[in-house]
Amino acid sequence: ILVPNEDQAPIIKKMYELRAAGTHTDDQIAEEMNRLGFQTPLKVSRDKIDRTKIVGRRGGKPMTGKLLRTYIAKTLYAGVNTEKWTGDKPVKCKFDGIVSIELFNKANRGKIQISLNAEDPDHPTVGKAPKQEKLAKKNVYNGEFPYRKIITCPECRHPLLGSASKGR
Repeated sequence: ILVPNEDQAPIIKKMYELRAAGTHTDDQIAEEMNRLGFQTPLKVSRDKIDRTKIVGRRGGKPMTGKLLRTYIAKTLYAGVNTEKWTGDKPVKCKFDGIVSIELFNKANRGKIQISLNAEDPDHPTVGKAPKQEKLAKKNVYNGEFPYRKIITCPECRHPLLGSASKGR
């Protein structure tokens, strides 16, 4: 059973509240979380042969703006689990979560949205915002120039390139 960490839960809730309020930037929120004592969880690396030996430790790092955006996007804090073992389908957890679903949606500002189904409350839907057109993957093929790089020059045998003027 997943149980909230008594030390980190108030810090995580404060992080969502500050992001939902919209009065601070991500870097300012990260500084506030560090002031409250946030550190990433400690994980140990063990020796492959002798599992009792600890080879190294990871974690214990302070919050950054990029890490804040990663933490804000975790649906588990709202009580919805979307992991590989659930088949990447959202499942409502047995606990309420650290933050409410409304606060989660407000803090994510439309990038990730959780909505509960009235007929099936155990399986909420998690929707991600569509990618902006300027960030979409571009294709090399252009329909205006179908024979680009196919037709060769009769003199030098190099492929001809087709493109439109940019108006300069």
